[in-house]
Amino acid sequence: MFQIILEKILPLYILIFSGYIFGKRRKYDLSYISDVVFYLLAPILVFISVYKLSLNSNLILKLVFANTFYVLSSLAILSFIFYKADKRNYKAISLSLTFSNVAYLGLPLIFFLYGDKGLEIAVINFLVISFLHFSLGIYYLSGNFKELISIPFLYTFILAIIFKKLKISLSSSLINFMELTGKSSLPLMLVSLGTRLASISFEDIFKGLIYTLLKFIINFFLLILSAKLFSLKGLEFYVFVLQNILPSAILNYVFCEKYNKNPNLVSSIILFSTVFSLIYIPLVIILLRKLF
Repeated sequence: MFQIILEKILPLYILIFSGYIFGKRRKYDLSYISDVVFYLLAPILVFISVYKLSLNSNLILKLVFANTFYVLSSLAILSFIFYKADKRNYKAISLSLTFSNVAYLGLPLIFFLYGDKGLEIAVINFLVISFLHFSLGIYYLSGNFKELISIPFLYTFILAIIFKKLKISLSSSLINFMELTGKSSLPLMLVSLGTRLASISFEDIFKGLIYTLLKFIINFFLLILSAKLFSLKGLEFYVFVLQNILPSAILNYVFCEKYNKNPNLVSSIILFSTVFSLIYIPLVIILLRKLF
C-alpha cells in the first residue's frame, strides 16, 4: 500500500498541494486557471481522445446504464438516510457524496495508473457522469436543467463523433498538437483543484469526516453492484469504480453556492474527502486487485 501511495498517488497530491499553497499565498483571482482547463484544454482532450478511440457502442451503453443506475441509487439511498437527520441540508449532502471528482483528479489518476488505454475509457466515463451531474444532479438540487447547455466538452464530444462518422481525417501534426495540448490539462487540473480548495471556507469538521467515511463505504458497494449488473469487466471495471469513488467534486460546491444549499458544509466534505483519499484510493486499488 505504501508503494502505491509513494509511486502512484503522492505525485498527484504534490501538484494539488502546490496549487493550494499558491492559492493561499498569492491573493490573485486564479479562476482563470480553471477557465483555461474547463473551456479550452479539457474540450481538446475530449475531442482527440474520442477521435482516436475505436468507438465501442457496447462499452458506451454499459457506462451510461451503470452510471445512471449508480447515481439514481446513490441519491435515493443517501436522501433516505439524511432526510430525517438533516432535512435542511440532505440534498446538498447527497449530491456531494454521489458526484466525485472524475475530471480534475480522475483523469490524471487513471492516466497515471493505466496509461492511454485507461484514459480513453476514463474520458467516456467522465462525459457520462458529467452529463448526469449537470442534468439529474442539478434537477435534484434545484429543479431545472439549464446548466446542461454550459458544458463545453459535450460539444467537442459531439464534434468528434461527427468527424469519425464522416471519416474526416486530421493530419498527424495536428493530432500530435492536440494530444500534447489536451494532455497538458492533466497536471493543470490538479493545480487548479488545489487553488479552488484554497479559495473556499470550511466548517463542520466532524460532519466532514463522517460524510467522507460514508461516501467511501456506500459508494464502493454501489459501484461494484452497478459494474457487475451491467457487465463491466477488466480495465473498464477498474476505471469505472476507481474514477467514481474519488473525492467529492468541486462543482458540488459551485452548484450548492449558486442555489444556496449550505456551500460551507459541502466544502468540508470536499476538503476531507480529498485529504483522506490519499489513504482510501490505494485501499480501493488493493481491494479491486485482490477481490476482482
